[in-house]
Amino acid sequence: MSGLVLVVDDNPSLGRVLALGLKRAGYGVVTCLTGSSALDLLRDDPTIVLLLSDVVMPGGMNGIELARASRQIRPGLPVLLVTGFADDVFEQFGASATEFPLIGKPFAVAELVARLKELLAG
Repeated sequence: MSGLVLVVDDNPSLGRVLALGLKRAGYGVVTCLTGSSALDLLRDDPTIVLLLSDVVMPGGMNGIELARASRQIRPGLPVLLVTGFADDVFEQFGASATEFPLIGKPFAVAELVARLKELLAG
């Protein structure tokens, strides 16, 4: 794959685990802890080709808000949201289940990689 996956999670340990799994699967990865830092990276680094973000992130923008803002910067950017909460998480944040793809925790790295391949294939 050419380009980087931007992994955004407010839990540094989980971000590192996701990054390690993706790196082992052959992906280039960059991580950050907040939505605002992710938006800065998207503005500054044209090699980012996919956003992988947790939905629930305290103290700032949530993953859905980040995904929407990311699409303002990069229309068409593939986005995959991650949540450990019920499938109604979209309703909780005023979004539609069809707006962005979602993968529920826990998941296997192989499942995550398969979803990323689908998204990157368009």
